[in-house]
Amino acid sequence: MNTDPQPFHVPGVRVHVIRSPFDGFAYRIFIAQPEQPPPDTGYPAIFLLDANATFMATVESLRMRVRRQASTGIVPAVVVGIGYDTDDAYDTARRRYDFSREVIPPTEIGTSTASAKAASVPATGGAATMARLIDDVVRPLAARAAPLDPSHQTLIGHSLGGCFVLSQLVQNPAAFESYIAISPSVWADEDWLLAHAATLNERLPTDMPPRRALITVGEFEQTLAPWQTELSNPERVLAMRQKRAMRDKAHNLARRLGVNDPDRLIVRFEELPGEDHSSSALVGISRGLRFALWPGAAALRNI
Repeated sequence: MNTDPQPFHVPGVRVHVIRSPFDGFAYRIFIAQPEQPPPDTGYPAIFLLDANATFMATVESLRMRVRRQASTGIVPAVVVGIGYDTDDAYDTARRRYDFSREVIPPTEIGTSTASAKAASVPATGGAATMARLIDDVVRPLAARAAPLDPSHQTLIGHSLGGCFVLSQLVQNPAAFESYIAISPSVWADEDWLLAHAATLNERLPTDMPPRRALITVGEFEQTLAPWQTELSNPERVLAMRQKRAMRDKAHNLARRLGVNDPDRLIVRFEELPGEDHSSSALVGISRGLRFALWPGAAALRNI
C-alpha cells in the first residue's frame, strides 16, 4: 500500500483562471458538475461569490442533499464559484471594489486609500464591471462546461457580496431567477437600495417564472454573541454593529421588496439563530440552496 500523501481530487470540479477583459484583474472560476445526468432543459446553475472561501462547502452541501431528492426537495445543479487568483480565503481590496457602487465612501467599508493603491485596485465602484464579467465571461464559460438552463439560475453573496446581489436584483431582476443575499451590508448603500426596491415592479419580468429573493442575517449581527464578550474592545464592536444595524436594515429592505407583485417576486427573510456575521455565510448558503432549487419555493414566502 502506498502511504505517501496524495493530492486531494474532487470529482467533477474544474478551476479556470481568467483575466477580465474589462479591467485586467485575474479571477479563479470554480465549476462543479452534478453526478446526475442533465435534464432536457439543462442544469440549474448556482453562481457563488467569494468562492475561495465558500465553494467546497457549497458543493458538498448540495451533493449530500441531491442524493436524497425525495426527502430534501433539492434538484441537481452546477455550482459556478467566482473567486480570486489567490490561495487566501478572501482578497479584501478586490472584493470591496467588485461588490460596491461608486457612492460608497471608502472609509465606511474599511478601505484606506493606501491599501487600495498598494493593491492596484480602486477603493470602490466596481459593481457594474463585475456584473458585466458575470454575464459576458463567466456565464458563457460555465455553459461551455455543462448544459445550463438559462431560466433557472441563482446568484449568492455574503456581506458586501450580499449587497451586490441585492443591487443586481433591484436593477435587473430578469438576470437571475433567485437572489440569495446572506448578511447583506445594506448599510453601505441603503438609500439607493430602498429607492430601487420601491420601483422594482416596473422591472420585474412578466414572461418568466417569478423571481425569488432570500435575505438572511445572523442572530448576533447587531449585538455581541456570548463568545464575543471577551474581545479586546467589545464596546467599540457593539457600537459599530448598532450603527450598521445589520438585522434591522436587512429586514426593512425585505419588507420594501415584499410590497412588489407577489406573483412576480417571492420574498423570504430569515434570522439565523445562534449565528454571527462570519458563521452566517455557510448556514445562509444552505438555506439558499433549498430556496433556489426546490420547485415549490413559493411556499417559503414570509414577507
